[in-house]
Amino acid sequence: MSQLMQGEREIVKVHQHWSVLLAPYAIAAAVLVVGLVAIQLVPSTILGHDIADIKHILDAIDIGVVLLIITVRYLQWRFSTYVLTSHRIIVSRGVVARVTESINLSRIQETVVRQGLVERMFGCGSMEVTSAGRDSVEVIYRIPRPQEFYNSVGEAMEADRFATPQGQQPAAGGPPGPPPPPSQ
Repeated sequence: MSQLMQGEREIVKVHQHWSVLLAPYAIAAAVLVVGLVAIQLVPSTILGHDIADIKHILDAIDIGVVLLIITVRYLQWRFSTYVLTSHRIIVSRGVVARVTESINLSRIQETVVRQGLVERMFGCGSMEVTSAGRDSVEVIYRIPRPQEFYNSVGEAMEADRFATPQGQQPAAGGPPGPPPPPSQ
C-alpha cells in the first residue's frame, strides 16, 4: 500500500458495510418505477402528434439516470476505505478526486462504537474517534463488525504507546523503560 510510511504496517482494512447501498438503491428503484409509470401514463398522441418515440427516449433517460445513481454510489462505497495501521487510522474517500485523512494513534483520546438495533441485526455499526487537535469527531460510518475494529484500534494504540523510539534499543523482555542512573 503506497499510503504507508516506512516502518508502518497495515493491521486491518475495511470498507463500509454493504447495507449503506440499500437506501440509494431503493431510491433508484423508486425513481425507475415512478418514472416509467409516469411516462406510460402520457398518451402516445398529443394534439394529433405521435410522441411514442419521445416516450421511448424518456424511458431510456430514466433507465440511464438510475444506472448512473447505482454506479456512482457503488463506486463511492468501493473506494471508501478505513485502514488501521501500526501508527494511525487512514480514511480514504473519493472516486475521481481522492481525499485521504489520517488520525495518529498517539493523538486518539476517545473511541465510541454506536450500533442501533437494525445495525446490530446487519452486523455493522459506526465508530467515533476523538483526537487531540481536531475540532470535530471523525466518524467511521457503518463498518462491518465495529467491535472488532474498535478492539484492533485499542490494541494498536497500546502497541504504539510502548513502541521503541527510533534509534533506541528496547529493554529485554518488555517495553523500554527509563534510562539507567549514571554510575559513580
